[in-house]
Amino acid sequence: MTDEQQVRSLLTLAVELRDDIQPPVASLLHRARRRRRARAISSVLAVVILAAAAFTLPPVIRGMSHGSPEPIGMGGPARRGPAAAQLTHFRWSALPPSPYDPGPEPLLTWTGRQLLVIPPSAGRGTRNAFTYDFATQAWRTIARPPNTIGLAGAVTVWTGRELFVTSGRVPSHKSQTSVARAGLFDASTNHWTTTALPGPMRGASQLAAVWTGRDVIVGAVSLQHRTLRVAAYNPRTGRWGMITPALPARHPPVGLAMVATSDRLLLWSLWSLTTKVSASGYAVASGVDVLSLDRGGHWSTITQGWPQHKAVDSPVYANGTILFPPEEIWCGLCSHPGGYFPAELADARTLARTTVIWIKRPGAHRPQQIQCNPNNEQRDPRCRRRGRGAGAVNVHRSLSTAVISPASSRGGT
Repeated sequence: MTDEQQVRSLLTLAVELRDDIQPPVASLLHRARRRRRARAISSVLAVVILAAAAFTLPPVIRGMSHGSPEPIGMGGPARRGPAAAQLTHFRWSALPPSPYDPGPEPLLTWTGRQLLVIPPSAGRGTRNAFTYDFATQAWRTIARPPNTIGLAGAVTVWTGRELFVTSGRVPSHKSQTSVARAGLFDASTNHWTTTALPGPMRGASQLAAVWTGRDVIVGAVSLQHRTLRVAAYNPRTGRWGMITPALPARHPPVGLAMVATSDRLLLWSLWSLTTKVSASGYAVASGVDVLSLDRGGHWSTITQGWPQHKAVDSPVYANGTILFPPEEIWCGLCSHPGGYFPAELADARTLARTTVIWIKRPGAHRPQQIQCNPNNEQRDPRCRRRGRGAGAVNVHRSLSTAVISPASSRGGT
């Protein structure tokens, strides 16, 4: 289990804590904030990598709900995404800096046309939610989420029409007697609605969520009780249903990851079991269980051959291929050794893996400096915040974003 996961209950609230917390908590929060930002951005970019050639939404997983899939993305269904070797010929290009302050650890979601950015403090009205439109190459604000939705450490899913987001917890500024809720943002109407989470899903320490074409599937792990819960939500009917699988004996879960492919849902349950071996000694056993949910709604365990010493987090599927970002060594609730495994591409049917050669990313944007004067201080909100008078303003917290796409014959890295 990663260091971030071991202190998840603390770190998921980090965005709401003061920045002057005394050590050693401050150093832990800083590390987790930095890693979560990198993981969120890499998750969005992973979608863009696999969508570079084509992207199709997985068809419905029958047996979970009724309705029709809502395809998103671009490209035709007959084309497949790039192979691992082809990624070395892609190139990075930077997006224009955002004029809006995303705050620490914003939630990023790729819709196939736009990049949605939801600051965790947006529900309290202290920051704007906003989006980048790739067609117009412009940033703009969108409706703020309701303050009843937990955003700190939340998971997001794009359904083709709506953004689903939840943290599985009641926001810290709300009464703890309130019910944990999920929010749904309709991009076409710029409007938010909410839905109450099922009782077994509330208060989870860790969440994962995917879209199957008809249902949002949410997985939740409770570190306190070492339990796994899985639920399906149908946005058309507004109904929830529990679909929790049975895990192997003596494999208490402490982490999870999920991905929906064209014909099944895959779930990785990262487990850790601590046993007392002497008066002062303990042994930690750990591993990764892999489960599959088929179109008929039946779970099966397919762990055989999957590496037990590598963490799994935020896999992304497109066109028959699953991208696994670089991950740490997995040893359960232990003192983790340093080092990372490289990213991998896996065949969605066989789970045969191929290592992805590292692709260099552009450096982060330097703080943007703008000149304020009487002519622009009324038009530019950054100058209005500065106050009257001319002078330079450094914008230190602009969102630094990049996308990767197929390169020209002279653009590879």
